[in-house]
Amino acid sequence: MSKTTYVDSPVYQIWGGDNIRFGIATGEKVGDDGWRYVTVGWQDNELYERVQVQQDVWIRCDKVRLFDPGSMIQILRKIR
Repeated sequence: MSKTTYVDSPVYQIWGGDNIRFGIATGEKVGDDGWRYVTVGWQDNELYERVQVQQDVWIRCDKVRLFDPGSMIQILRKIR
């Protein structure tokens, strides 16, 4: 999925090997290194916050994935 901006888009991140967290991208910038970075308003993120020593405010865009919640819900319903 290619977009000109991540802002206001749903994203997810896989962390710790098999954990997933979901949120909405709230900010975006291009760093001095040329990479695009985003800030995310994460939902139900308590587990991540408990186990991660340091939380990155800006996350490099290749560490999150854009997705369509409606499409993902349809797929999940099929495997329930």
